[in-house]
Amino acid sequence: MKKALFVIAFCMLLFTNVRASHFSGGEVRYEFNGTNYTVYVTLYKVCDWGSASLPTVASVNFKSTLTSKNFNRSLPLINFDTVNISCGGATSTCLSSSGTIPGYIAAYFKDTVSLTAASDWVISYTDAARINTVTNLSTGSATMYLQTTLNNTTAINSNPLIASVPTYYMTVSNAISVPLQAIDPEGDSLVFQLITPYDAATTSSTYASGYSLASPFGTGGTCTINSTTNTLNMMGTTSGKFVIAYRVYEYRNSLLIAAYHRELMVVVLPGTTALTFPRPNTGSVFSMYTCPGQSNSITIGFSDPTVTDSVYLTVMPPVMAGWSFSSSTSNGVGGASTTITWTKPSGMNPATLPHFFIKIRARDNGCPNASTEYALT
Repeated sequence: MKKALFVIAFCMLLFTNVRASHFSGGEVRYEFNGTNYTVYVTLYKVCDWGSASLPTVASVNFKSTLTSKNFNRSLPLINFDTVNISCGGATSTCLSSSGTIPGYIAAYFKDTVSLTAASDWVISYTDAARINTVTNLSTGSATMYLQTTLNNTTAINSNPLIASVPTYYMTVSNAISVPLQAIDPEGDSLVFQLITPYDAATTSSTYASGYSLASPFGTGGTCTINSTTNTLNMMGTTSGKFVIAYRVYEYRNSLLIAAYHRELMVVVLPGTTALTFPRPNTGSVFSMYTCPGQSNSITIGFSDPTVTDSVYLTVMPPVMAGWSFSSSTSNGVGGASTTITWTKPSGMNPATLPHFFIKIRARDNGCPNASTEYALT
């Protein structure tokens, strides 16, 4: 009976989240799958109990002016992930319309697309349901435009994966440093740049009075990206919901191969608690090679800068026919570790699966919880 009640409650929670708020960000990216490109759209939604429902498909535009290609493809919804960050004494907005802590969902769409060789591919997604309670953008910037580019004339490419999923949150006048672990399957050099969000392909969003690209959190606030440590460093002096965006450039042998951008929302909450995120231990390895029929194992450790916080890990392997995954996790105060094992089918052709990712969600027991994700490739 308890199991049945849990399933019912969980399904009700998912249904509630599907009916949640407008979009608070997203990204478009692709991966080379051995013969074609798998294209992904990820949309972020905070649980604001608004009116915009989750779409069943995401319409993506593919355009190459040099080859006169311009077509749309509807990517089906494959799943969505609810991140509920309630804690003792405080309720998430996913569970109650009067909740004070922002919960959110990430919706995932994907499909396989064949792209001819061209140096100027632009792959884009547009939606007119950007969240309407944003503090730092004008009310006229209601449309969210996302894109990635591709030059596949000289080599195949996959966009890097940044596993961490916004929305992020912080408290007034307390700086946070968000890890932006970026995994690039081809080992391209990556450069991060903060950009103004977009309303359309050639139209930047309009900032509200007192806000700008240099000051997306207003007077006294800060927002920078450290490309050496891959961290997003922010501080806001007033509470509210703020939209920011950044672009990731991929260079191979000094040649620009691609660039894609991610839009996200940062919620600044009243309070005095400074949030810290669990980080991988020094020397942690997040890439491995495997061969058909081979068994693999890797152990990864994490620690929290706040040594009194407990750290909890959740391993999220992909679902692939013929593969077997398992994990053993040890959670604890100040740190945690997980050992991940898998066996690859003996008949697997590596050319049809050049790489795959295993995601790891790390959170602490702060209130609100500081939660982020990492990926093993």
